Amino acid sequence: MPSSPHILRRAPCPFGGNFPHNVEVTSSAFRLLRLACCWLLFGILGIGFSWGKNRPPSQPVVDREYSAALAAANFFLHAWQIGDQENGIVILSDAVRRRTSPEQIETFFSPDPEAAYEISRGKRRNPGRYSFPVVLFGAAGVRHGAGPRYSEIVLVRTGKREWVVDKLP
Repeated sequence: MPSSPHILRRAPCPFGGNFPHNVEVTSSAFRLLRLACCWLLFGILGIGFSWGKNRPPSQPVVDREYSAALAAANFFLHAWQIGDQENGIVILSDAVRRRTSPEQIETFFSPDPEAAYEISRGKRRNPGRYSFPVVLFGAAGVRHGAGPRYSEIVLVRTGKREWVVDKLP
């Protein structure tokens, strides 16, 4: 192949074949150019793959204590919702039983027929102690149509798998 007067030499192309240059290319400069092209290509591919992934938002790790405390809170509030005073009292701590009169407990377990509740994400207060923000709809003692009652329920571990309500919502 005849060479043009303005081309000094043909350097090998990193992807095969010859690449015409109008300046002299040293082998170390050419290796550096090839390395930069490879890094650029792999960087673009890496960014493309990372954009395509659906990553859920990071969630805090839930431990077994938290799950057990949440299950106990749900059990207690379900007993409240259906007016099951017998099962609700079983899960009350001794301190709550001493602080609360039998009439107050009976009133608490007498919600409206359309009673409902929401439990929000709880917090660990101390080892073996969790609190959960709750919203009670149709709670006894609240005037009809007055809206929800915002409160908190606190649970304490008393045994290996036993949790009790230490603060009524």
